[in-house]
Amino acid sequence: MKKFVNPFLLFLLCCTSLNALAQNHFPGTGNVGIGTTAPVNKLTIDNGATRDGLTILSDGSNVVYSDINFRVKDLSAFPAGNVHNWVISHRKDGYFSGGPTLSSLEFYGSRPGGGYVAPLVFEANGDVILASPYAVSRSGNVGIGLLNPQYKLTVAGTIGARKMKVTQETWADFVFGPEYQLPSLQELDAYIKVHQHLPDMPSESEVLADGLDLGEMNRKLLQKVEELTLYIIEQDKRIKVLESRSVAGKD
Repeated sequence: MKKFVNPFLLFLLCCTSLNALAQNHFPGTGNVGIGTTAPVNKLTIDNGATRDGLTILSDGSNVVYSDINFRVKDLSAFPAGNVHNWVISHRKDGYFSGGPTLSSLEFYGSRPGGGYVAPLVFEANGDVILASPYAVSRSGNVGIGLLNPQYKLTVAGTIGARKMKVTQETWADFVFGPEYQLPSLQELDAYIKVHQHLPDMPSESEVLADGLDLGEMNRKLLQKVEELTLYIIEQDKRIKVLESRSVAGKD
């Protein structure tokens, strides 16, 4: 017994299969408007007088990211080593913040041939990471008020702060150690006459040229205070000896 195949049903099945694999395409010219009939860019969204926006959803897995890419299409004339693709990435693996996190928004760039820079990361605990050193080929510096920062944070202006903490690897208490050789006042006087500044302290020209290391300068200042304390103690001992001799002479 022969089976009859309805041509119309076969055609409908083929169209349905092809449509399941199809993607939406738009003409190469013209713009797309959502909420407007007069789009001015490739995509124009007009929210009108309502609070609205875009939503990108993912299932929250560590290997699923929601990315927005800004990419250079033609790299033939692109300077070698420069970032060609900037990404705004909502992710859960904390790739540029040192480990898994509940959620992070990471701004990073990739270079042709490999390597990343990650200038900005927002973490779920409220921390903000600038110039991340993690998993990148170059960490970079942060500049405020200037175009060419030379340090991790370079500010062309005044910084206001209630408190500042500077960590140090050494401190000045060695002055009170038994092996420390305190210069005599005569040696100190001779040094000052030649150099016009205290020993182990930077000169005016050095400070004007190179600036100050606050932590190191505080260490040096404390060293001078401790040396001055030793001079005072030594002078006090001499004064007491002279006083005792004066009393003995009167007797």
